[in-house]
Amino acid sequence: MDSSMPQTTGPPVWLLSLDGGGVYGLSSLLILENIMECIQKSEGLSEVPRPCDRFDLIGGTGTGGIIAIMLGRLKMSIDQSIKEYKRLASEIFAPERTHCKVWQAARATSAAITLFDPIKLGRDGIEFIDASYGYNNPCEALISEAERQFSGRHIMILSIGTGLGDVVEISDSRSSVLKALRKMATSSKQTDLRLKKKYKSPGVYHRFNVDIGLRDKKVLDRRTFGNIAAHTVNYLEENNQSVEQFVATFTRSDIPQLKAQHDENDKKCLSALCNTDPSTDKKEIESRKGGLLEESYRWILSHKNFLQFIDESESPILWIKGDPGKGKTMLLCGIIDELERTNPTSLSYFFCQATNHRVNTATSVLRGLIYRLARQNPHLNTHVRDKYDYNQNLFQSTGAWQELCEILTSMLNDPSLKNAILVVDALDECSTRQKDLLEFIAKPSRAKWIVSSRNSLDVEEVLNDAEQNVKIHLEINEESVSAAVNSFIDFKVDQLAHKKKYNREMKHAVSEHLRLNADGTFLWIRNSEDAQLCKDIIANVLVTYRPVTWDELYVLVEALDDLEEDDVKRVVSLCGSFLTVHKNVVSFVHQSAKDYFQEKALGEILPFGIQHQHQTIFSRSLDVLHKELRRDMYNLTAPGCLIEEVSVPQPDPLAAIGYFCLFWVDHLNDSSTNGMVSKNDEILAFLREKYLQWLEALSLLKVIPGGIRGMEKLKLCSHLDICETS
Repeated sequence: MDSSMPQTTGPPVWLLSLDGGGVYGLSSLLILENIMECIQKSEGLSEVPRPCDRFDLIGGTGTGGIIAIMLGRLKMSIDQSIKEYKRLASEIFAPERTHCKVWQAARATSAAITLFDPIKLGRDGIEFIDASYGYNNPCEALISEAERQFSGRHIMILSIGTGLGDVVEISDSRSSVLKALRKMATSSKQTDLRLKKKYKSPGVYHRFNVDIGLRDKKVLDRRTFGNIAAHTVNYLEENNQSVEQFVATFTRSDIPQLKAQHDENDKKCLSALCNTDPSTDKKEIESRKGGLLEESYRWILSHKNFLQFIDESESPILWIKGDPGKGKTMLLCGIIDELERTNPTSLSYFFCQATNHRVNTATSVLRGLIYRLARQNPHLNTHVRDKYDYNQNLFQSTGAWQELCEILTSMLNDPSLKNAILVVDALDECSTRQKDLLEFIAKPSRAKWIVSSRNSLDVEEVLNDAEQNVKIHLEINEESVSAAVNSFIDFKVDQLAHKKKYNREMKHAVSEHLRLNADGTFLWIRNSEDAQLCKDIIANVLVTYRPVTWDELYVLVEALDDLEEDDVKRVVSLCGSFLTVHKNVVSFVHQSAKDYFQEKALGEILPFGIQHQHQTIFSRSLDVLHKELRRDMYNLTAPGCLIEEVSVPQPDPLAAIGYFCLFWVDHLNDSSTNGMVSKNDEILAFLREKYLQWLEALSLLKVIPGGIRGMEKLKLCSHLDICETS
């Protein structure tokens, strides 16, 4: 029975075996380079594949072992390995100190007696000489390891020699006989013959070895590498047909199974990397904002600063900045669409959104940019895999930022990636490591950046220091922005007129009303439902006695009850000119913003007055407390616990109602007099049913003094006999 055809299951296992041979290891690298270039051509790849991506097991002895470490363990490309091999060659064949360090594995496997002195390692001084005496061609040892690791799998072998001569000349001298014995021992011919006899089936065992012209040499001189390369090139030209036959076998057997395996690993890597898909985010943003209208962004494509950025390599950063509502995000959406038409594979983009934790950190920005580049250019995924394969929790680790910076930098430096442009919208909405992100963008790079932000001092401080950045300030380009707004108005009014069956006069009246009130921004034109929600949120925040937390706001504004959390955050983000969210607390961006509403816009935000709003919050508070308060909110079981001994459970059942526990009486006190009297029955019912639970909540919140003051106010403002109710 032919031993080369065992019963197998699964795809074939490809082995790469590299002979030892001193300085002539360069020959094996050049042969392998030629083979991998032929594979690239055969498969139509954009770059030469790395051996570590195509062979299941790579092994060698002597210098072949060193090369195997570079190709397999260090995952170097052929080109990188050749450069590194040449750099090390003059050092690696010099006598070495014998300290037991990382290099000893390479040194021990390279202890060829024709090239090195023996080396002693370890406590017992075990002496190593080269595998020349039996394994200068390590192919049999590699096959044994493969049979152990890949039991039941069909084995395919590529063995590459270093040209050590197989014909040995012996003179009469004793020293010549000893040298001949050594040379015979380092010959790989016997191993090759045994393997050819064992693996008789075509295409299973492949051997390439420069058998003419190369000679053993101890000392390097300036001609050595040139001679090795010349003889190797001649050999490859003479054996071109054999190389082509190997490549045909390799690609035919390798691609269906091995490529599927690598594709699956790539998918796992990209899945772990993907925090959000920027292309999906872009579509969602365009849909939410009423669609992307070409007339609203066309102006920027002919702007002199945009053209300067596109045409000049000395202008690596384009910064588009402006106040809220100027249409920055939609401008970037339009720019992205234009760039995708001309250079889709070199474009990546990301949209920051302050209210969404998945897209408001510096690490999420880099993850998104890397993800899209890898999706568009699958070969670039090797830069991600280089790190991911060693740490599959990489993207969630504490060191993720630095690792992602290195991955993206490596991708951008890849020679196959030409004219890369990276687009990041709303830099000011990156709430975590914003400065780190800005500094990364500002660094010199092969890529160009297009970024947008509000007029932010933090962004300004870093980007102003970047070399040769180009700015487009939307306030300065007010005429173009206003024209874009008017185009958007025409578009939306056409839609509305069609839906509502407006006649020409009504359509004109609506259009003029929108133009007069838009004030050169897109904010006022948007969905009226969103506008009302914004007013409701601002109205409530305007009259609260302290900034409310996110959880409290969700309960405070009744209109938010039926919305998902992401929708609530989106609506709050629309109030970004006036409100800010910092550490989960919602407040006015500045006292001047609050003053503006109290002094100039009170009628629009609070059409029924402040007292009515206080009464609304009071009623909402009583409803919420009546529903949520219960005995033993923290499940303490022991009523005599000291407050210092209490641990707040997670989630905290009082987190959303803490404000109402403390301030419901204050809102009652500041509401209208008629409202106070009409609410007496509700207050009495609440105190009879929930008084003790309310006191318990005040205690757990550590605000008992505030509760006492509230009781005093309640007694005065509601005309109730508190003692009687309690």
